[in-house]
Amino acid sequence: MKVCVILMIRQGFRKGERIVQELRMVTERAVHEKWTAAEAARELDSRIDRFLEKRRWMLARKEGAPS
Repeated sequence: MKVCVILMIRQGFRKGERIVQELRMVTERAVHEKWTAAEAARELDSRIDRFLEKRRWMLARKEGAPS
């Protein structure tokens, strides 16, 4: 949860809201499918990583662009 709060601050509320939705969905699925905390954390990490992949790509392009 601490990671989600940090991401909300760094990415802006709109992205933070999406991350909180992902957290809710993973939590619900974890409860219904009786996942361990480690399994739920891996799933959430994977989803958030995919979600932020495009942003990282865009920032890398911006840093590499000539001024």
